[in-house]
Amino acid sequence: MTQPLHIPPEQEELFRFTFKSPIDDHIRRLTPVEYGRFIYYLFQRDGLYHPVLVDGPGDGGVDIELYARNGVNPELCGVVQCKRFLLEKVTPNDLAPVIVAANMAKITRKYCFTTSGYTPPARASARNNDVKLFDSADVRFWIQDITRRESLRTQSPNLPDLDSMPIPIICVTNNKGGVGKTTLTGNLAAAFATEQHNVLVIDADPQGHLTSWLTDQRHNAPALSLHAVLTQDVPIYPLMQRTTEKGVWILPSTQELHELPGGHNAWTFERKLAHALAALPLSDPPIRYVLIDTPPGLGSITRSAMLAAKSLLIPLQLEVFSLEGLDALLGFIVQTETIHQKKPLQILGGVATRVDMRFRWGFRFRDRFDLQNRPRLQQSGLTDEQFWCGLLRERGEYKKSQAEHQSVLQYARRSDAADDIWQLAQEVTHRVPILTHLDTRIT
Repeated sequence: MTQPLHIPPEQEELFRFTFKSPIDDHIRRLTPVEYGRFIYYLFQRDGLYHPVLVDGPGDGGVDIELYARNGVNPELCGVVQCKRFLLEKVTPNDLAPVIVAANMAKITRKYCFTTSGYTPPARASARNNDVKLFDSADVRFWIQDITRRESLRTQSPNLPDLDSMPIPIICVTNNKGGVGKTTLTGNLAAAFATEQHNVLVIDADPQGHLTSWLTDQRHNAPALSLHAVLTQDVPIYPLMQRTTEKGVWILPSTQELHELPGGHNAWTFERKLAHALAALPLSDPPIRYVLIDTPPGLGSITRSAMLAAKSLLIPLQLEVFSLEGLDALLGFIVQTETIHQKKPLQILGGVATRVDMRFRWGFRFRDRFDLQNRPRLQQSGLTDEQFWCGLLRERGEYKKSQAEHQSVLQYARRSDAADDIWQLAQEVTHRVPILTHLDTRIT
């Protein structure tokens, strides 16, 4: 159990001032002891994760405050180190202890704080070892993010204004099963992930196929999954898990999602994911893209995903039953927006999935696609030709890569399947700009 942080009255006033008016220069002027205590003060104020002791007390305060504050779930922990407070820039040798300690403890979250900055080799070493670096500007950003999330908790239960968040949130949905929603979500996330910009995928399907694919976990405890977010208002951040794909994190699913929601409280239940995403920290890891995989069918969980999203991507097979089901999906979207008074979702378009290039007859569904009788699609400003934003050919690499718990980009990056995913990712990026470019492929 973590112990409460006891701050001397004069330092408490100083911290409140810094929290109220975070200025880089003021943060740099904190003494080593004040700075160390202030870091833990932010951990407590954040309320989402706990630090773990790494170094000895020789670095001037922070290790003393973190001492004996261990004992929580290692998946929810981080290794913290403060180095060279006011002396010189941090070097790779300064980062070595935090990397060694984290590897020994099998902890993946590693942090280093300083007020003096980092040398270029140190930043390169941090990227290679997944160490999150904080200088005074990063601490200021962290303070502002906590302030933003605290203000959200005091607002009314209405839907949050997700448009003010600089994170694209895409819901991959179709009421028909077997059209490739999970395959599309996992591989698209891998294409979006970069060294500087991580992707969060939310597995909202009780079957948990996305979770088992990307984490090799057959069943997750409800308390460590999306179930806890929807039933207990647990924040998303401490439940995020690393996946086998570098830069991709997941909020796992659990079989208990089958039992949700409970009757009369469905209206409140359906808004919980939106509120949780609005309170998602913007740093550590710096999530810059969110993808939500939905279950087959049009129920409360699918509606919850739509309310939490800014835009929709619709996978479709080029066959009659899949396209007929599109009308039911569009009706459900309109119903969701009306009931919850949500701003209209941006429909990015459709993705033709599991396409057999030898079966040319199926292409007539794509070539003759008509928006005239689908006003909800016309509302998104798409033309008949613009509706289709990608095509995924039927290839064995998708199933093989899933068996190896990898994306197709990692398993067979020079395959037709990987090419299709890259082209789709670039088109989606064009339609919903993100904070990075996809021109450089993963190496």
